[in-house]
Amino acid sequence: MVVLEFMHKSPKEWLNSSPLSLQQLRGKIVLVNFFVYPSIHSIRSFPALNRIWDRYSKYGVYVIGVHSPNFLFEKNVTHVKAALQRHDIKYPVLLDNTLATSNSFEVSRLPSVFLINSQGTLLLSHEGEMGYNAIETMILKELLEMGHKIQSVIPSEVFRFSDPETSPELFTGLDTGGGVYGSSRVRLAQGADEFRLPTTYHPHTLYPEGEWHEKSDHMVLVGDKGSFSVCVIAKEVYVVLDSEVVLEVEVDSGVMESYEQGVDVTSRGGKTILVPHGPDVYNLFKSDEVQEFTITLHGVKGFTVYCVICQ
Repeated sequence: MVVLEFMHKSPKEWLNSSPLSLQQLRGKIVLVNFFVYPSIHSIRSFPALNRIWDRYSKYGVYVIGVHSPNFLFEKNVTHVKAALQRHDIKYPVLLDNTLATSNSFEVSRLPSVFLINSQGTLLLSHEGEMGYNAIETMILKELLEMGHKIQSVIPSEVFRFSDPETSPELFTGLDTGGGVYGSSRVRLAQGADEFRLPTTYHPHTLYPEGEWHEKSDHMVLVGDKGSFSVCVIAKEVYVVLDSEVVLEVEVDSGVMESYEQGVDVTSRGGKTILVPHGPDVYNLFKSDEVQEFTITLHGVKGFTVYCVICQ
């Protein structure tokens, strides 16, 4: 049974606000957004949510984010606070580390939003990064019925369509089903494996090299040096990772062209590199068309990979 209520009452579990409840917000229009900060799909919804909060909060519209972590590092409040600042999120955010609120709403995909009117009635539930223009239009209609006369121009939404051949999300980690690895592996002491690269690569496949330890929701390089490659069909590639040092990035075993470099990649000393700022999602590659290629990250001990996201 779906229960539309926030299950977290401690002040430590709320950012940008004291604890709130939907019962307390009766008489307001409430847009509840379930998200996780390193997800590119969630990130793409932030501008629309910020716009709704900035425009309509003075009329009694509440946007409330519910941060629903997939990975252990996402439960770190310091990381969440940094992400909220980075994306200029000022509306209240609930830290749903136990997923109690996500489960009560029966959320199955991130991002998901629920629009609740001033009588506490659920008007709609919506999944994905698109469709916020229609949601804003519905909010305006509700405000009009409440007696607010608002002139608001809703910007055109940029629609994104994935090619059916695009690689799916590729996860590492034992509890996520394990990665689709094309490298051969030899079991070493203390749970680590030595991965060796094959002579040919295949799409939708991960290719670690070196000594790695696969844990519950990630794999970490335990050898002094190693690499992590992924063969994909995509026009954009994002990787959720962590590293304390600069990573070298290659495409098809060569330096990336400037027009291929994602927003988090730069050139330095004849190499293309990524300078991580902690565990987060990083845009490595971008193109105007879908293509098949292999992207490789070279790192040192402690380099951690969670998943690869393709568009």
